[in-house]
Amino acid sequence: GQDVALVHTRPLGPRGSVHANLGWSRDKEAEKSGSPTWALAYEHKFLDRLEAGVEVFSDEREPAFAAAVVRWTVIENLALDAALARQLGGARGRAVGLGLKYAW
Repeated sequence: GQDVALVHTRPLGPRGSVHANLGWSRDKEAEKSGSPTWALAYEHKFLDRLEAGVEVFSDEREPAFAAAVVRWTVIENLALDAALARQLGGARGRAVGLGLKYAW
């Protein structure tokens, strides 16, 4: 698929930030040619290397998901994260994610 998004981030207090995301997603296998997407999130830095966040996101094809994420910066430029998500309606789907991020 193809995605495009506009993201706006604002600080909220000394350790927090909020994010708003509006976009468009196109899935080659979907019946429609594309659909709008959105997300709202809050992240909080608890320690220098530990942060957590919550997010609600969706597109017009499915009910929204709510997610919780924890991110640990192992060393500069290298982070591990884990996420749990649950669909708020419809099939009540669930997702678990583990990630590794390297920034250069």
